[in-house]
Order: sequence, then structure tokens, then C-alpha cells
Amino acid sequence: MKIHNKDQKGISSSFGILIIVIIAIVAVGGALAYQYVWNTDEPIIEEPITEKPQDETADWQIYRNEMLELELEKIGFTVQYPNDWDYTMIGPKLFFGPEDVIKNLEIGKNIEDKSLGIMISVYEKILYDRGILPYKKSSEYFLMTSSDIEVDGIQGTKYVFEYLVDRLCYHKGDKTISVDLKLDNGYLSIHLFDYQKLDTFQKILSTFRFID
Repeated sequence: MKIHNKDQKGISSSFGILIIVIIAIVAVGGALAYQYVWNTDEPIIEEPITEKPQDETADWQIYRNEMLELELEKIGFTVQYPNDWDYTMIGPKLFFGPEDVIKNLEIGKNIEDKSLGIMISVYEKILYDRGILPYKKSSEYFLMTSSDIEVDGIQGTKYVFEYLVDRLCYHKGDKTISVDLKLDNGYLSIHLFDYQKLDTFQKILSTFRFID
């Protein structure tokens, strides 16, 4: 007849539980050690995808001029302008502006200067040497400020005129801009009639290129 020892059974049961606890502790410890000691992979951080700004002038119309003569030198250039703008040549001056404004200018209709867009013209060096040009001085009508500017690698001067009083089609506070670029034998002048078109003016300047 077999005799069971209750104390021996209790010891065996306790020992089994202890083994299970130890195995669980080792498993958890191993997982934590792998996470914080052996796993050296950097967390992957996805950078937000940013779209490149679109070039609004990419599909603009291109004007090419090779006939503006300056003394014995021909001034050639290309420039882009908005698709809803047009251009016309009146005398030695080249005008760019909204289509309806240019059409009225071509048929000789009297329009306010402020309605125009941009005028490009060239001046002989002798006019500057004699002090006849430029007309870039403050007066009782407007305050003039100037700063350096570069257009297609050519150094020039940007003049900003702020009207101090109502005059002609302009009102107090209105502004216009002229950019004069110094060439070998003279100057090329780009004039903005209405400061409200400043953004378009700056984009047009960014497309201006001299050609041989």
C-alpha cells in the first residue's frame, strides 16, 4: 500500500509555480532589453510632402524685340506678359497692358495713364549726361525714393513715386514705379503706371532677358 506525503506534494507545487514565475520574468526582461538596449533602429519619421510653387509665368505669352535702336546699338530683349494682356508700339515707346486698354490706346482713345500697365522705352546716354533725364526727383506733387535693382544681370535703379496730393488721374497715396537699367550707350526704362499691378510688374521683370 502506497503512502502519499502531503508535505512533499506542497513543496513540488510551490516549486512549479516558482519556475513559471521565473520564466515569465525572464521573458518580460528579455523583451524590454531588446527594446531599449539591442534595438538601435531609429524611429521612422515621415516628412510632409510639400509641393513646389508653380511658376505662374510659365505659360505666359513671350514678346521678342530686336529693333529698339539706341545710337548705333540695337537693344534686343524678350519679356513675358499675362495671357489676358496685349502690347502695342506707339512711337519709340512699347506698352503692355490689359487687352481692352491696349485696344483703346491703339485707336487713339483718351485713357488715363493709371489704366495702362507697363511702358518700356530707351533713352540716349547724352540725355543723362546733360541732366535732362531722369525725371526722378521729389516735388510738391510726389515723394520719390530710390533703391538698387538688378534685372537679368544688369544693374539699375528703381524709383518709387508716392503722390502727396491729387494730380491728374492719381490720388493722394497712389504710387508708380520706374526702373532704369544702365546700358553701354544709354538707358532702358520700364515704367509701371499703377502700383495695384505691382505683383504682375515684378513677375514681368523676372522674365526680362536681354538678347544679342
